[in-house]
Amino acid sequence: MGFLDWVKRRHKTQMAEPEDEPAPARYFTQRGSAITIQSSSEWVSDGVGVYEIRHHIGKSSEGYHGGLETSRQGGESSWQWTNKRPTAPSAEKAACRMGVRWMCEMGPEFDRVAGIQQEHSQSRSDAKISKKETSRSWDR
Repeated sequence: MGFLDWVKRRHKTQMAEPEDEPAPARYFTQRGSAITIQSSSEWVSDGVGVYEIRHHIGKSSEGYHGGLETSRQGGESSWQWTNKRPTAPSAEKAACRMGVRWMCEMGPEFDRVAGIQQEHSQSRSDAKISKKETSRSWDR
């Protein structure tokens, strides 16, 4: 019996797994209506490598909602949703505005992190130069 025959036979003998129940809604409007995600953007980095954000469009019984998901890279994420909007494009614009507002609010934090990264890079560069100079003095 070949490998392909074994796979086919094994597939036939396995019992069908029960279908999973739909996951309960995780996001709700202020009025308690469940929000279902319709689309999501790709993750975008903040520019200094600390946070990532992405936009969502959600739909509830009330209308469309723009969503913003923020996350420390590799960590937990937090979500914000707009009030209802009449169309998906208007919800998308609202989500983008939330992202811009969040980036502006976080600007001082990004500047602080960029400064720390710059200092660290400079000190590493200085250490390399010092090491080269020290090794050259021993070669003489």
